[in-house]
Amino acid sequence: MSNFSVFKVVTDGGSVSAASSDALAWMARMNVTSEVTKTFTIQAAYNYRAPMKIENGEFAAQQAANLSLRKKIQGDQGAVVLRINDPFATMRFKIRAGDDKAINLTRRNPQLRMAFLGYQYNFGRPPRVRQVAPETGGGSVGFGGPP
Repeated sequence: MSNFSVFKVVTDGGSVSAASSDALAWMARMNVTSEVTKTFTIQAAYNYRAPMKIENGEFAAQQAANLSLRKKIQGDQGAVVLRINDPFATMRFKIRAGDDKAINLTRRNPQLRMAFLGYQYNFGRPPRVRQVAPETGGGSVGFGGPP
């Protein structure tokens, strides 16, 4: 894990002002699933949070990605799954806060790159879902007919 933090104290006289913030924050998330073949599926997820102003400072932009590969085996009963967390090592946390007298810079790189390998096996058969035949007769849409 890589950590970095700086605290700077300014010694020249300065005035202290009241802290305030009128921040607007936004984020985006994207999920993609692709069935490459009948037995091989890829899933990817990406999150982004834009830089955000806070009282006397700013959070830097944050992003994260995950990737998952799934291969069916033994028909539909078994599957091998490989999930990779942060495959591009993009997870970071950075904040800058302070005023005329003191500035605090903090940066964290949690290095959460991990890989998970799993095996899934389904016992039995999936439940049968019966289609309910629509009722014929009077009655309005969305409400059944008379009892």
